[in-house]
Parts: sequence; structure tokens; C-alpha cells
Amino acid sequence: MGAIKVIGIESNKTFFDQTKFVKEYFEFKHGKKFNDIEFIHKDISDVNLKEIGPFDYVYALAILYHIGKHKYGKMTPKAKEAQELVVATLSEFTKNFIVRSRNGKDRDINHYNFLFKKYGFKLIKVISEGKRDLILYSK
Repeated sequence: MGAIKVIGIESNKTFFDQTKFVKEYFEFKHGKKFNDIEFIHKDISDVNLKEIGPFDYVYALAILYHIGKHKYGKMTPKAKEAQELVVATLSEFTKNFIVRSRNGKDRDINHYNFLFKKYGFKLIKVISEGKRDLILYSK
């Protein structure tokens, strides 16, 4: 869709395989290879993001909620610390962040608002998509 390069980071093997399948489907459908898409099969907290950046946009679906969850337990202090480290690092390389949150879960949105404000982002827009909200933060 015009991006120079797209990087997908996924630690779950099933989801990682699904992303490769979707890429192959669109390559077949459009009759061309998408060589500008790179997939990394790791937990994002284990990726050296400084080697990859900068980014025009970071589209983080449910990434923040899941960072550290499998290693440290759901929303434990260590998991929250891992979340903050990822946001802090990515904030050096992007001015736009799109996050997905559970719809109506004010504690998630409040947590994200606090976290992103700490690194110079402002909440720009929330788009509800049924059970989830997409939240755009920008500097």
C-alpha cells in the first residue's frame, strides 16, 4: 500500500505462520512478491528495536497487553516494566502509535494514556471496532 518497508514481529508460532500465509496469499492474488515485508519470530521485548528503526507508524494491535505476559505473568510489575521499555524505545523512532484495546476497558485506556503521555504522545483519536478500540497516539 505504498510503504517502503513493513516489519512484523510475532512471538506466537501460530500467528507467525498465519502472517506468512496472508503474505503469500496477497502475493499470489497480486502476482508479485512483497520483498519489502520482513517477519521476526520473537517476543518484541527480545528484539533490538534500535537496529530496526525509525518507523513512520507503529501499529501495535494487542502487543502492549501481551508483552511480557508469557515470561512474567499477566500484568505483573515485570510485565509492565517490559511494556514500558518497548514504548520508551519505540518512542525514539516514531511519532505515531496505533494501539488496540479492549472496548470499554477504561483501565486499559487509562494505562496506555499514562504510558504514552510519559513519552511525549497525545491521544489523537479512538475508533471503536466492536469489542476493540483502536487508539491513535501522536507526537
